[in-house]
Amino acid sequence: MRKLALLLVIPVICTLGCASKESKLLGTWAPDGADSAKPSLDLKADHKFSMSGKGDAAGTWKLQESKVQLTIETVNGTSVSDFISKLPAQYAAKAKEQIAKPIEGTVADDLKSITISQNGQSAVLKKKA
Repeated sequence: MRKLALLLVIPVICTLGCASKESKLLGTWAPDGADSAKPSLDLKADHKFSMSGKGDAAGTWKLQESKVQLTIETVNGTSVSDFISKLPAQYAAKAKEQIAKPIEGTVADDLKSITISQNGQSAVLKKKA
């Protein structure tokens, strides 16, 4: 009976721990300094995100342990497929490949920064007060 109780309690504790960490990530994250070419990121409670920098992107996010994964659904206010269809053919294939890959982020142990990486580039974002 004790083993059954433990098996039921452990998933609840794990879920609460993840939820607590997720709630601390909600809000706006931006690079230090005035580097507007680097993105700022807004994580919302409904697991939606918006990102701005050289362009705007929006989509969904999820947290797995210390990794944040951002999946882009819109670029500059249009669906990914519409955005790509408007690009010159020589750029469309590469854009499709790059946008289709989720953006990966690593959350610092102290939850004070997220390092996001995509296509060989990275940026360290800090939470805005």
